[in-house]
Amino acid sequence: MNNEKHGIPALLSFFICGLGQLTKNHFGKFFLFFIAFAGSLYLVYTMLFAKKSYVDGVIYLVCIFPIVIWFWSINDAYNSNTDLGDDIEKINETIKEI
Repeated sequence: MNNEKHGIPALLSFFICGLGQLTKNHFGKFFLFFIAFAGSLYLVYTMLFAKKSYVDGVIYLVCIFPIVIWFWSINDAYNSNTDLGDDIEKINETIKEI
């Protein structure tokens, strides 16, 4: 397996969550990370400005979501080496063997 690291995609994912996956032509991962990050930011935003008593205990937990997704995106952009087309070919070969 190729252990090559990808610094430029990781740097791009640092600035815009998922952009590193987009530069590596992993469109599904890009949409997953971008939508999850944007959705979690929206959730944090709405909870910060909600004047409800139940929000106070949950807001600290919810604030962790965008940070985790952001770091996950950077790590995936740096370490992801597989071409998604290769994975599909392996799955098809396995299905044919069965």
